[in-house]
Amino acid sequence: MQRFRYVVLGADGKRRSGHLEARTFQLAKGEAEALDGVLLDLQNEKNGQWFRLQRQDAVSVTTYEGFLSSLVPLLSSGAVLTAALNAIEKSAGSTRVSELASALRSRLEAGQLFSEAIAQDGGYGRIIAAFVEAGEKGAGIDRMCQEALTYLKTNSELKKEIEGALAYPTFVILMAVVSIVVLSVFVAPEIAPLMGEGKSSGSITALATVGAIIKAHFSIIAVLLAMLIACGFLFRKRLRLAALLEYSMLSMPFVQDAYRDWRCAPVARTIGGLLGAGVSFRSALEAGISISSGAIKNDLLKIRDALSDGVPLNTFLQTERTSFPDVFTRLILVSDAAGNLDVGFQQAGNHCQASAVSKVKKIASVLGPAVVITIGGMVALLMLAFMSGLLSLSEGVS
Repeated sequence: MQRFRYVVLGADGKRRSGHLEARTFQLAKGEAEALDGVLLDLQNEKNGQWFRLQRQDAVSVTTYEGFLSSLVPLLSSGAVLTAALNAIEKSAGSTRVSELASALRSRLEAGQLFSEAIAQDGGYGRIIAAFVEAGEKGAGIDRMCQEALTYLKTNSELKKEIEGALAYPTFVILMAVVSIVVLSVFVAPEIAPLMGEGKSSGSITALATVGAIIKAHFSIIAVLLAMLIACGFLFRKRLRLAALLEYSMLSMPFVQDAYRDWRCAPVARTIGGLLGAGVSFRSALEAGISISSGAIKNDLLKIRDALSDGVPLNTFLQTERTSFPDVFTRLILVSDAAGNLDVGFQQAGNHCQASAVSKVKKIASVLGPAVVITIGGMVALLMLAFMSGLLSLSEGVS
């Protein structure tokens, strides 16, 4: 048995430390995580090694949707918040929803506000906390939890629609890559020696050469690809890969409009929902900044700075160049002049969502057949080269 010293960040935000004995580090890690908190440090006292994990799995959107779907009816029926959380914890069983309800109830009992308790988990918790905070200020927690649930479901539906539209061309592209690799590695090397030195054998020979390189260095190529993917995943924030990807998407002629609409839709709906609940524009803008990224976030930050300098929103949108879609800007300007800015943001969010889905479907409807025609043409050329080589070979034999 080995002796470990652990440090755990509890659900109440306080650190606890202690000792436990286990045969392996994995068992000790599992036991420490069961102490209702996040394992921060774990020390093997025998050799003094520390394992600084700093791990805390973000709560998924699906978990928040299930949690809010259970919470809203209870709050709407007049249940006290802590009693509603206790009921969810007992009815959900040992699931992620139950664990979330238990953690939130513990934080409430420790004296935190509901918005603070949700925001502590980070990720989508901060977005939901912005809605809950508006409810705590007088809009009604049950109403704003319903708004948060609607926000999550709408975003999930948008994501599913876009993924569904891109599924077919993505599958075709993957199959094309696999087909080319198979032809290069297994088919072309067997055919190339029979083709001779004719003109028709050039494409087959080139394909066979690529296949020979892949086959000879397959292990190295696989390791390099795995390392590249792992490094991209581990250092995606430090290397600003997401920002580079976003700006590249915004510079592609056939994709930039759909991508811009897709990124604007949830931000506009969030700001519009909070404004409709009576939240000030500055507070709603801060919530929009917290859920946005890249160029859209930079534009929202510019709006916040302009408002701090005394520049009205309509003046900023009319004079500054932004990444917002044109329809988005026009709707905000018109609604601001009419004094119903919340409706303008809601309509802008709905329009951007519908426009994003429509544009992605159009791109997918063109991309899929284009890939099929391209791959079919490549295969046809290879088959023509192969048949031409066989004819030349038969003539030589004759």
